[in-house]
Amino acid sequence: MIEHAALGFLLYRPLSMYAIKKAMERSTRHFLSASFGSLHPTLRKLETKGYVTSEACVENGRNKKVFSITEAGREHFIGWLARDIASERVSDPSLLRLFFMGHLEPAARQDLLARFLGEMQRAAEELERLREDVQGGPVPHGFEDHLAHQLATLDFGIAYHRFVKDWYQARLEVLNRASGSGEPRLKTGEGA
Repeated sequence: MIEHAALGFLLYRPLSMYAIKKAMERSTRHFLSASFGSLHPTLRKLETKGYVTSEACVENGRNKKVFSITEAGREHFIGWLARDIASERVSDPSLLRLFFMGHLEPAARQDLLARFLGEMQRAAEELERLREDVQGGPVPHGFEDHLAHQLATLDFGIAYHRFVKDWYQARLEVLNRASGSGEPRLKTGEGA
């Protein structure tokens, strides 16, 4: 995935490894992030395959490598992008916790879920703020379609966090009823 993210960012313009990491932190970190330790071998591999080239340069007195996508890299990326999207199994660490939650005392389950609900609320609100910031900013001519799809990933993230919060809220209410605790529902905008 990091390979394809790097190629996708390089389709916009040549970038250093640092700039690719920063671009991911500003945009894809909610569903895909990369460390320098994973980006470095990825870019080296892409260069070996002929998908990118690099050029050493000095900027602000610092040596750095700037990577550019090649035509072969562009074709590889577009080929990957156009392939059918495979369905993947849900990989969410909260589900493993839920699976084994019977080992906790009822009060500990309720506390854990209440804190998790607050985290899901905060995550959704962070994505909503990011969407407002991105949507309110300037869009270079010719990139309107790119922005629409990038905003769609934010919409997915917002909907995902809201769904998870609502689902776990319902689970917490079941636990509260079972224990006789009538604790109130977490309201939108409240933290845990």
